[in-house]
Amino acid sequence: MNYREALAFIAGLNFHKVKPGLERTEALLAALGRPQEAFPAVQIAGTNGKGSVTALIASVCQQAGLRVGAYTSPHLISYRERIAVDGHPISREDFARLVSRLAPLLDDLDQPPTQFEFLTAMACEQFARRQVDLAVIEVGLGGRFDSTNVVQPLLSLITHIALDHTQLLGTTLREIAGEKAGIIRPGTPVITAESQPEALSVIAAQASQQGAPLVRVNPDELWRTSFDWEGQDFWSPDWGALHLGLLGHYEQENLALALAALGQLAERWPLSVQAVRAGIRAARWPGRFELLHRRPYLIVDGAHNVDSARALVKTLEAYRPFLPRGRRWLLFGVLADKDLPGICHTLFPHFDDIWLTRPDSERAADPEQLSALATAQGRRAQLGSLEEGLERAWDRMQAEDLLCVCGSLYLVGDLERLLGQERPLEVVSP
Repeated sequence: MNYREALAFIAGLNFHKVKPGLERTEALLAALGRPQEAFPAVQIAGTNGKGSVTALIASVCQQAGLRVGAYTSPHLISYRERIAVDGHPISREDFARLVSRLAPLLDDLDQPPTQFEFLTAMACEQFARRQVDLAVIEVGLGGRFDSTNVVQPLLSLITHIALDHTQLLGTTLREIAGEKAGIIRPGTPVITAESQPEALSVIAAQASQQGAPLVRVNPDELWRTSFDWEGQDFWSPDWGALHLGLLGHYEQENLALALAALGQLAERWPLSVQAVRAGIRAARWPGRFELLHRRPYLIVDGAHNVDSARALVKTLEAYRPFLPRGRRWLLFGVLADKDLPGICHTLFPHFDDIWLTRPDSERAADPEQLSALATAQGRRAQLGSLEEGLERAWDRMQAEDLLCVCGSLYLVGDLERLLGQERPLEVVSP
């Protein structure tokens, strides 16, 4: 099949259905010859920060001369972004070839895989075929029953844990941490920067039960020395001066976690100080507190739960000295299965003008519902399409104003398509 046919096949798979269990992924991989056993991996679970940590580790290892695969989700514009080798998304030709290779195998399976499970198998096959030295694998949802849990990792990483996907993972931090800790394997080191006692106790208990060494990371041992719109400068006791191009202040925790993982990987591969510094500087992860335009200022952020909304507000406040005293405009759209009152309560008070829209997803929240939440806060919001909201803001904004587009990575992807952003490596055309 050609690339368009491959995309149509992927779109026809069960996209939204979540089926707990690894048996479908394992069966598909077995039919492929178990490609997941052909490469070592770092597996990363958590609520927020997984993508940034993946990007940082992959970038450094590439600078050190390793061939590195990275599997991430969701994508902004193209499915090809999810499967990358050495920073390059899978080509259309390879994407079509893999779908053509895997699709006939489904006829012999007892149960068809979900879309995410199929993509996970595609990633494993691509990494095996490309003979990567290391694969950095981001968990899709939870951990224990996530299809990525078929890999046998060298390291297990757990980023910050917060309330999200509560219908599937549980309504408390303890329950959610239990699902995330499901990636911990016997004897495999697990690294986390999580400090909330309710979550950390679960991770520690699971690590102890599995005989897995637990490495706790303190982000405060990484010192932020300066920051501006070009990035952030840190001092690391182990690696010295580091420049990070990612702007979010919450990236300090992600960087600390990535550096701890790199310290472990340096016992297996020669990761020089120069490679670490160059890799951290080169790392990019679009759609996460990303500045797309100055004067007026346009920032996009994938904040989609209360915790990430708080992090967005905190970072906006931190960058206030670098912003003129202009109006703040919000263009907001979110998925319906999120904590809508909590997110709206966190974000809306910090903006002067609010435009509510609907991300291009069947799961999108109704803007009318969001408008009611704004009204309950004594705020007035406008409703309409993303394009209408962007045009309205851009026509009225002054050079000192700021527009923040946030609420969902789906919305960020919609904006990227609208603006025609095609940046090599991170965001590619469909």
